[in-house]
Amino acid sequence: MLRRQVPDIEIVAQHDFRPEGLPSGGCWERLVAITRYVSEGYVIQLDADTVATGPLDEVAACVRDNRAFTLGTDDHFVLQPASEAADFARSRASPDAHIQVHAEAALDRLPAEVFPAYIRGCAGFAGFPAGYEMLPKLLQLSAVMEQAIGARWRQWGSEQFASNVMVANAPASCVLPHPKYCAPHRRRADSVFLHFIGYVRYIDGTYARLARGYLKTA
Repeated sequence: MLRRQVPDIEIVAQHDFRPEGLPSGGCWERLVAITRYVSEGYVIQLDADTVATGPLDEVAACVRDNRAFTLGTDDHFVLQPASEAADFARSRASPDAHIQVHAEAALDRLPAEVFPAYIRGCAGFAGFPAGYEMLPKLLQLSAVMEQAIGARWRQWGSEQFASNVMVANAPASCVLPHPKYCAPHRRRADSVFLHFIGYVRYIDGTYARLARGYLKTA
């Protein structure tokens, strides 16, 4: 079925994308794979629990202009200075906070000349421009974060933070407009892309209904 829906699909081995200096597991291998494939062209990371319900004009424009993008997580999350994002995260941090909050609270430990910006986006749908020199930045980011937050950096969830940093610090990056691109509970008449993250895909049958409808027409 995969080859019918994606004729040129290539299945690669996860262990081929585990360089020294980066965590493994928790989706890190896919981010490392992106660092390699951007040398060949524009790369879009797309989770399987997503459904497009209309034309993705903003995405097409980013690909055409070779600009990075990411899926926003709420109306007010935009590209912002990393220092501001760190201040905001520290105001929400607690010992049992999610790894993403702890990592965001340490954003101002990163060299500002390399990592001036941050987007609190979602790694489930993100675009990375062709020719983007990502791996050196990713290794630098990982080294600083491991020193700042220790073993937590190896927890599930750190890859999404790293993806956000990579997108934010690519040239002319952007956040897709929300809720035109959103989770299903924020859906409006003009929404064109839905991310059924986690348990959301099992609520009220919307995900299954939309997916079946697409498969019937594909």
